[in-house]
Amino acid sequence: MRPSKSAFITFACLLLLVSVNSTGSELVGIYALVDRVVLEPNDQSPEKIQIWGTISTSRDSANAKRGYLYFRAPFQSDLRDLTLKEWKDLKAVAGTGQAVAFGQHYFYLDQQSAADAYVKAMPRVRPATEKPSAADGYPLNIGVSKLMDITVVNQLKSAR
Repeated sequence: MRPSKSAFITFACLLLLVSVNSTGSELVGIYALVDRVVLEPNDQSPEKIQIWGTISTSRDSANAKRGYLYFRAPFQSDLRDLTLKEWKDLKAVAGTGQAVAFGQHYFYLDQQSAADAYVKAMPRVRPATEKPSAADGYPLNIGVSKLMDITVVNQLKSAR
């Protein structure tokens, strides 16, 4: 006996729902309320970015910090183009009060060593008193997205 088309669609939807619930908050690595963005050396041909605001990571979302992240653009042209688009999105959201999520985080179970190395190398939130130096590589992933997890949004807002 062959399963019906509607049974297959129902099963696929349930599978999708389970996967979204189990990994939805883990697809990105950085949560932020962006106050301002500084592109270096200028907005027309940026090589580096300072992202100022209240920031936390998906591994430590309860400990949001005020300060900035400092990144450099990748050298590969295709990755660079995508990175610059994300930087433009970050600049557009700066000062709006909209919490966003960005940066890589998701790894498959068989990539535990890669995930551990990524978490160890995750960019740190630099205090405002620290001069920008030794920019981190930008963690390109799925783009900049509106942060919908109200718990994380409230944690970011309370750290302001």
